[in-house]
Amino acid sequence: MVNSTLAYNAQRSIGALLTAALACVVVAWPNQAIPSGGREDGAKAKSQATAGDLVAGEPHDLAAREKLFPLIDKRALAATPEAEASVDSLAAYLAKPAKNDLDKVRAIYRWITDRIAYDVDGFLAKNLGDNTVAGVLKNRKCVCEGYARIFVALCKEAGVEAVQIRGHARGAGYSKDNADSILTHSWNAFKLSEKWYLVDPTWGAGTVQDKKFKKMFREYYFEVDSDQLLFTHFPIEDKWQLQSKPLSRQEFEKRPRFSSEFFNLGFPVAQVKKALLADDFKEPVKIYSIQSKKTQVKEAPISRTLKEGKRYTFRIQSNDYQFMALINNGKFTFLERRNNQFEGYCVPTRGTLKIGGNYQASKAGQFEGIMEYVVE
Repeated sequence: MVNSTLAYNAQRSIGALLTAALACVVVAWPNQAIPSGGREDGAKAKSQATAGDLVAGEPHDLAAREKLFPLIDKRALAATPEAEASVDSLAAYLAKPAKNDLDKVRAIYRWITDRIAYDVDGFLAKNLGDNTVAGVLKNRKCVCEGYARIFVALCKEAGVEAVQIRGHARGAGYSKDNADSILTHSWNAFKLSEKWYLVDPTWGAGTVQDKKFKKMFREYYFEVDSDQLLFTHFPIEDKWQLQSKPLSRQEFEKRPRFSSEFFNLGFPVAQVKKALLADDFKEPVKIYSIQSKKTQVKEAPISRTLKEGKRYTFRIQSNDYQFMALINNGKFTFLERRNNQFEGYCVPTRGTLKIGGNYQASKAGQFEGIMEYVVE
């Protein structure tokens, strides 16, 4: 669709993903052109004990990971066929340069997400193949059960305690009106210094689009915050929620689905829970997959539905974008930039309100979609 005042240079593409497999959408919002003229190593632990006396560790943020893991990742990706010949040899290779157990787990996660493909054909045919550890290592293809099993096996050989968690997950294909869209899934937890951390190597490996596996490394699913993961993953055993007051299955199903892209933008869980209490809350703001890894929302509405004539404030921190704009039915309002933070407000009219960023040092460049609201 071509807006009369905006030129779209690409078609919107929404990957259809299988919820039982990877279930994370990669959505490309068409670039829009302005109209001419216009832990063990110091990780802070969560204070409360959880159900089953398990204690959740505080995950490292993305900035910390960029400093901690580049060499570990590089070595994991360089594993040779000789190193990959057996679980023993592979675990030894991945653990060799590690300075601590967190390094070991990171190397294991990075190798699995790079080397193992999701068995889409087997899943669709309901012929799940060989998901034993030996079978996964040999065939390099499996469903979530295989990902979770080989993660545990490699951790065990590397001397790190890890478990497989079974439960239910809802991804991009989830619908409250379709009970079958919440399907069985397996993921993992690992233990460092008496604290537990969550990880999902299946969802971290990529997505399923057009009935084919699309390899796409996802940083988000390593050391996932337990509060955040509970919007998409529901373990059979309450203790693996890592919550002091576990959710019931009914409470889980009532929750809207919040994507990894949403939390990657920095929306805090406390604000999300507060927004859910509003009577008029329908669904979260639509988030697009963006190239920037250094963009964080400091203030913005969480609900996708905004009210016409009401004032809304936006504060977004970014080291990547040169310009940022609020686009209400084709009309651009540029946010004021102060160092690396963009600030501004708008009183939108009925229609759509989009937030876009421009990497170029010119307002006339193409804007990448970040968020989108519906104004009623």
